[in-house]
Amino acid sequence: MEKVSLWLVSVTVCVSLISLGMAEDEVNRSLQGQYGLNGSLSCVQAKADENGMYPPLPHFDPDTHELLVAAESATHTSLGVAQLSGDGSWIDKSRTLGLSHTLISVGDVPVPPQPEIDCEGTYTLDSDGLLELEQTCTQTIPGDVPLTATIGPLFYRGYVGADPRMIVLASVSDNIASMQLALPDGTVVGAVEGMCTGVQTLVRIDSDPLYFAQFGNGVGGFTSDVVLANPSQTAAVSGTVDFTDDSGAPLEVGMATGGDPVSSVNFSVEPLGAVTISTDGEGDLLVGSAQVNGDGDLGGVIRFNFPGVGSAGFGSSEALTGFISPVQRQAGGLSTGLALHNPGQDAVTLHLTLRDESGVPVTGGTETIEDFPSLGHLAKFIEELFGEADTNDFRGSLVVEVTGGRVAASIMEFDSATAKFTTLPVTPLN
Repeated sequence: MEKVSLWLVSVTVCVSLISLGMAEDEVNRSLQGQYGLNGSLSCVQAKADENGMYPPLPHFDPDTHELLVAAESATHTSLGVAQLSGDGSWIDKSRTLGLSHTLISVGDVPVPPQPEIDCEGTYTLDSDGLLELEQTCTQTIPGDVPLTATIGPLFYRGYVGADPRMIVLASVSDNIASMQLALPDGTVVGAVEGMCTGVQTLVRIDSDPLYFAQFGNGVGGFTSDVVLANPSQTAAVSGTVDFTDDSGAPLEVGMATGGDPVSSVNFSVEPLGAVTISTDGEGDLLVGSAQVNGDGDLGGVIRFNFPGVGSAGFGSSEALTGFISPVQRQAGGLSTGLALHNPGQDAVTLHLTLRDESGVPVTGGTETIEDFPSLGHLAKFIEELFGEADTNDFRGSLVVEVTGGRVAASIMEFDSATAKFTTLPVTPLN
């Protein structure tokens, strides 16, 4: 059976087994996504004098925490959506903000609801699950001369459990926050500082995409079926299956339902139901990756059908910053193939190393692939990846490390003499 490039053997297939754990990096990746946010923040600041000036900090006695000057308290309540990148950046856009003032010596002073506020920042997560966030917020204050208020930095911390679907972040004790007011040209016209306490509750509202690093259709009836199952007992899940080529561009594929080729297919899965999205097996051979985005959790598998050979089905691939997999190549047609998909929005750099069974790098067994594009796809056998290495009758491992993002990977072993496919594990690096 003729072996075709892109680790196609007559027609191509690849696989991945997900390896899950609670390592720090994996928990951090699990934070990636959107969260509904419900927060409150109370700040006490010195009351301005008749000239609009505020006394210097501190406003509290450091031992008793009693107010040293007349002061006012501002309490903010907010609702919004926060986006955690999974690798340290936080974006909280268009948060609606309510505000009330209390003058310590006078009483409550109601304040109308405020314009939306946008927050950005960074966070870190350690091996104990401690999540620490630093954020700065900006808000436009309307008027004859609109002002921009910059608030922060604000510091929060909390712990992430095994299921990071709800996270409670409390402000750091004695959090000092400042606010600057600036004209449209950037000129600062005022500044205040205060001591703030607060809490933010984050509840996960999105679902993780499913990544299939290898997808194909055409040339003599080769088809792919994306099979999706909805584990919810009460809610339907809707979304799209999107196909991309090696460069990350949309890949138009003929579907079994007929019509013109498409690069995206809409679906809806009823509670505890399943759907199958199938290609038509017609035309030239097309290969790439498939990504499933839904408004709820889904389970999924991709099934390849090879005319005259058989079928194989493989689960979705986890996006990783690095992984290892066993590989081998033997005389008679057996070889290991690798497929990669970049699910991120930026190009990444791939560092591939072929190692023997002792873990020692093989001569000629290193390869660096720069600018692997966003949504891009790569599929090759090990002898194609490492043309300078002696892979005849080889057993060892393949290590892939990623700079600048993550990749989803699928590894398969194919014996052309017996037409046998074997899935191989993709294990995250520690």
